[in-house]
Amino acid sequence: MSTYLLELPIPSHWDQKPFTIRGKATRENFDRALRVASRHAEELGVGASRAAYLLDYDGRPTVLKIAHNVNPQNRIEVKALFKTPAIRRSPVVIPGIDYDRTSSSPVWIQTEYASPITTERFEQLVTLDPRSLAGLVGLVRIRLNEGAVTRPITPAKIAQMASVYRGEPYASMDPANSTILAMVDLQARVPRIDFEDCKSIRNWGLYQGRPVIIDAGLLIVPPNWG
Repeated sequence: MSTYLLELPIPSHWDQKPFTIRGKATRENFDRALRVASRHAEELGVGASRAAYLLDYDGRPTVLKIAHNVNPQNRIEVKALFKTPAIRRSPVVIPGIDYDRTSSSPVWIQTEYASPITTERFEQLVTLDPRSLAGLVGLVRIRLNEGAVTRPITPAKIAQMASVYRGEPYASMDPANSTILAMVDLQARVPRIDFEDCKSIRNWGLYQGRPVIIDAGLLIVPPNWG
C-alpha cells in the first residue's frame, strides 16, 4: 500500500474502498462513497454534482466533498485549489487539505471548514456586500485588460477606480480592507479568474475570522482554462 493511501483522511472505521478507486471510477463507485459518507457523517449540503459532509480530521471540522458521478466539478476545483498557486495561497479562498489522486475523475476533495456567514456580517468585515465586491473586482479586471492600471494595485488605485461608481456602497468602502485587497490581488495574479459566482453570499463562509470563498472551482470558467 502506498504512503498516500496510508494518509487517506477517511476514518479507519469507514469502508475505504469507494475512496481509493484506481483508474476510471464508475457511477457505482460514486454511489457507494456517498452511501458510506451518509452513514457516518453530517451532511452539510447537496448540489446537482456533489454532496458535502462534515468530517472530523485531526480534531478539527473539515469538509469532504463527494461527487455524484463522473462530472467536472471536483476536477475543476482540484485544478483551482491544488494546482494554481495564486489561488491555493490566497487568504480569500478556503484552504484545501487533500483530494482523490487515485481515480481519473476525483471522487472526493477535502477542505477546511468555513462556518456560514450572513450578508450583514460580510459587510461589517469587508465594508462591501458580496455583489458590490464582485462588481469592483470586475472593474479592476477590465482596467487590467485595458492596461489602464498595473500591479501592485494599491488602496489608492482601488479608491480611484471605485470613484466611477457614485454614492453607496462604494462611498463608505475601505479600499485598504484586507479582503478587498486580497480579491483584487488574486484577480491581478490570475487574469482568467471570474468572480461572478462570488456575488452570492451562499458561496462565502467564515474561516478563522475572515470571509473566504468556499468553492475555488467557482473561480474557473472552463473555456478559459483549456
